[in-house]
Amino acid sequence: MIEVSCPQRPVLRALLSSHPQVVLLPEPTLHLQWNQGGWQREVLDDPLACDLRGLVEIVDNNPMVCADRFAVPGPAATLALIALAPLARAGILVGPPSVSAAGALEERPAIQALLADLGFVDGHTTATTEVPGQCEVVATIQPASPADLEALFEEAYGRSFYVRLVPDAPVAEVAGRPYAACSVHAEAPDRLRISVVADPEGKGGAAQMVHALNVMAGFEEDLGIPERLPV
Repeated sequence: MIEVSCPQRPVLRALLSSHPQVVLLPEPTLHLQWNQGGWQREVLDDPLACDLRGLVEIVDNNPMVCADRFAVPGPAATLALIALAPLARAGILVGPPSVSAAGALEERPAIQALLADLGFVDGHTTATTEVPGQCEVVATIQPASPADLEALFEEAYGRSFYVRLVPDAPVAEVAGRPYAACSVHAEAPDRLRISVVADPEGKGGAAQMVHALNVMAGFEEDLGIPERLPV
């Protein structure tokens, strides 16, 4: 068991209150933090405040297990990174992709920094939308076959707990759920449209923070994260 403190965020506090390996302390704190055998550790939701950052699905777990601090992206950056991380990591992005999501303008520096961590430094264009938890990405890539693209995303997310590859990704499917749904559509051999949706407190928020805590603390990845989020 570990004693954990966290911000005054209702869904996050509800998840931690029911986590079987956590005792939630009553006093709110700026970040999700805990003491593990005298070792002070944190999960932040500001990727610009921490060098070790990104999606749990993309970051190597070994540094997380050994880290004092880890930062998860905000809601818009999470969705953008789900769409773009497999392409950036493979080095097949050509020119700046476009990202349309609620909050994308505010999170633009974080998206840029997270893509740079994966080796893509050519920037991106950003537009805001009115629908929270929904992101549309258009990317120009080196020409690739549908089978190669499917294999690329399957390698990144095929064994993931909290990113699911689906033919289409309606927002209603992920409301109140801890996972994101990602759809990849090849509009041409060198052009992709990627749709990603997630509940802002699911993969885009509280559930993602608990997922990161589980990996850092050595717990099962899905421990304390129900299929239906508390409201």
